[in-house]
Amino acid sequence: MHQIAAGKSRFARTVTVATSLILLCVVATAAASLLFQLESLTITSHSIAANGVTVATAAFNQAATAVMPVALTSSSPEVATVPSTVPVIPPNDRVTFPVRGVSAGCTAVIAAYKGRSREQKIVVHPTNSAAAFSFIVSDQPVILGGRSTAKVTNATVGTASVALSSSNARVASVPSTADVSRGNAAFSITGVHEGCAIISATIRGQTVRKTVRVVDIGG
Repeated sequence: MHQIAAGKSRFARTVTVATSLILLCVVATAAASLLFQLESLTITSHSIAANGVTVATAAFNQAATAVMPVALTSSSPEVATVPSTVPVIPPNDRVTFPVRGVSAGCTAVIAAYKGRSREQKIVVHPTNSAAAFSFIVSDQPVILGGRSTAKVTNATVGTASVALSSSNARVASVPSTADVSRGNAAFSITGVHEGCAIISATIRGQTVRKTVRVVDIGG
């Protein structure tokens, strides 16, 4: 009987120690989860084409000690999509994920973890047919009340001008035409109101379109 009682006692102590270790692991994991905080969200390119892909990176203040799921959303999934969630795998302190263009427009890519979120805004350019010239706009947004320079290059020799238009002149305005010199033309896009607009450049029936975003930086 004494041996049985001693055996039960040892078993009880073993169970107690094991339970305590499990609880310590749970507490440690929970504490690490609370200390693990989302610090930043960066993106390789702030403009992509429809059907194009760029890469975003969510970075944290320390290495993960367990698999930490990061929630992802796009404010306009009809413009660009992201996975619904991505895991940060130990011992990494960041995770990358794709942002896929769907159609022309603007959207915000948002990463969230434990009540903290970070976002990056991107524009998606329309799908363009092959053209004999190139149309270039800045990767940066147009400042409200300011101007951004756009360029048409490699226009066919003998072209006198390029026809220009905006899908929403109340957001971003452009002159109706721009003179071409030695195959190139430059013009200003003016930020009128916050939002998105598609700027079109046309030469001899060929049109190339680009999306621009106007932002108000305040002050």
